[in-house]
Amino acid sequence: RPAITLDAVPETTQPDPELVAFRPKARPDNLIEQTERTQLGGYSRAELAALRPRARPETAKIADEADETPTEFATALSKRPTARPRDFTQTVAAARAQPRTEAPAEQTVRAAVAPRTVTPKIPTSASVTKQATVRNAINLNRINLMGVYGTPSNRRALIRLANGRYKKVQVGDRIDGGKVSAIGDAELRYQKGSRNIVLKMPKT
Repeated sequence: RPAITLDAVPETTQPDPELVAFRPKARPDNLIEQTERTQLGGYSRAELAALRPRARPETAKIADEADETPTEFATALSKRPTARPRDFTQTVAAARAQPRTEAPAEQTVRAAVAPRTVTPKIPTSASVTKQATVRNAINLNRINLMGVYGTPSNRRALIRLANGRYKKVQVGDRIDGGKVSAIGDAELRYQKGSRNIVLKMPKT
């Protein structure tokens, strides 16, 4: 890095006379007021403080509110409340000093009434099976209608075949060599040859 000698330093130039004579503008005296007018819609804080809202115009409602004529329900003289008895403190003290006799009687009544124990009647497995079983409800050697579901316009049925299998059918399906023609709320009809066979729900 080369060393800087005094001979290498350039000589200072003379100042520009125009720059020497230049001076910045002084801060305006009403700068705060101008800022307030810019922020407050052209008003200063002093002007806003001097503003007063317009008086409310005279209307019929104001006249009605100012009318103090008593109505038929007005009371000319309100009733004076009953004064507190002078010996109220003594009455309370006497009541507190009296022994309480209600609590032992209440405890005696509660002890005399023994709680009741209710044992529900639980059916045995044999009775449940007997009540839930319907004998000879269907013939297991024939086709039986087990249930009907779906909407009235799109009925479907669950049938039990003679071989023990279950099948879901709708109108147009073939069962037992015939064709399902209609499914009602609790029955199914199918055409087998010239016969019209009806399967009904088991009776419970």
